[in-house]
Amino acid sequence: AEDIMRRRNGSLALDAASAVERWEKRYEVKVPLSPPYTDPGLAANTVLLQLVRMFLGPRVEVDTFSAVTALPGAPDQPWHMDVDLLYKEPEAKFGHLPPTGLVAVVPLLNVSEDMGPTEFLLGSHVDVGEGGWERFREQIESGKSQGGESALARPLPGLGSVVLFDLRTFHRGRANRSPLTRSILYT
Repeated sequence: AEDIMRRRNGSLALDAASAVERWEKRYEVKVPLSPPYTDPGLAANTVLLQLVRMFLGPRVEVDTFSAVTALPGAPDQPWHMDVDLLYKEPEAKFGHLPPTGLVAVVPLLNVSEDMGPTEFLLGSHVDVGEGGWERFREQIESGKSQGGESALARPLPGLGSVVLFDLRTFHRGRANRSPLTRSILYT
């Protein structure tokens, strides 16, 4: 992906005037739908499209294509989902519902622990009904799920790799304690 991206001093060469602050020292900029961002190896990667279609079906629509940057010194984000739940009824009534969307994160450099990787709360994409967030809060504080395994995942993806997740999953960017700007593509 780096050979596709124009970079300047570790940052994306995008219009900084259009940046929106998403949290302290974290900015999102819409990526233009023009070269180099429309390169098929990035925008229409066949392996990624096959995976997405496996989860969502044959018709796939891109809702967001942006770059998210965490500046040095950016603190932990609060836990959040990227969208509100589409289905408001508890899943216990219907069983586990399939994803309504996926998020693909493409790091523009090798992400290390001190750069503030994205952290995920495993299983949080399943609506467990009333009191669910309190149970998840206990898992976050202990770092363990009810079964005793880790409730948190914090992958350290390399340049050009992809982290794919259900958009209902609670996640947060960790603090960027490095001297580097950490940028990711987000779609």
